[in-house]
Amino acid sequence: MSKSHLVTNNLQPQFEKFGISECEFWNLSWKDMNRLTQGKTIDVTLKAENGEGKTIERVGRLRMQKNPDGSVEMKVYYRNDEVKSDELKLSKNDQEKIQEQGVIYTELNIGGSRNRYFVQLDRETNCLLYEKADRIGQNIPEDIFGVKIDRELRDQIREGKKVTVKSGNKEYTIGIDLLSEGGFSVSEKRKEE
Repeated sequence: MSKSHLVTNNLQPQFEKFGISECEFWNLSWKDMNRLTQGKTIDVTLKAENGEGKTIERVGRLRMQKNPDGSVEMKVYYRNDEVKSDELKLSKNDQEKIQEQGVIYTELNIGGSRNRYFVQLDRETNCLLYEKADRIGQNIPEDIFGVKIDRELRDQIREGKKVTVKSGNKEYTIGIDLLSEGGFSVSEKRKEE
């Protein structure tokens, strides 16, 4: 299970800048608030003024992100026609890998600190989500539905690769997924008999 962010600052003004009123903020579902406090995204219609004073609406996703100083800020991911990677300064090789794989494991300099990160392409919005690798890596269980996930498989998952394990007549695919709770997903597939 993902750890929730401790919210130490008033986030409501941060919602307002995306066109979400105080009433709409307090009426977010428990599920949406829970996802936000776990650093996951929620789908919303965002409102903003363009340069001409007109209000425009765009569909996107919101996410709470913890800053190095412990505060939490709202990040917005608008739906884009092309992948936006300027903020992360990904290498050309990483940009190609993320288009192909969807998730990569790479070293980035964010907030003046170099760390290993998982970066995932949200194919719905064409935005890049990222999370420190050590935060996600510690969430990968050693056992899934009675199947032991040995160190080699866990290391493959931590490298951003999907692995498949078998148990009886079932197969499970496990991989990093920053849109899922805990930062990884497990999908079950029945074996052909």
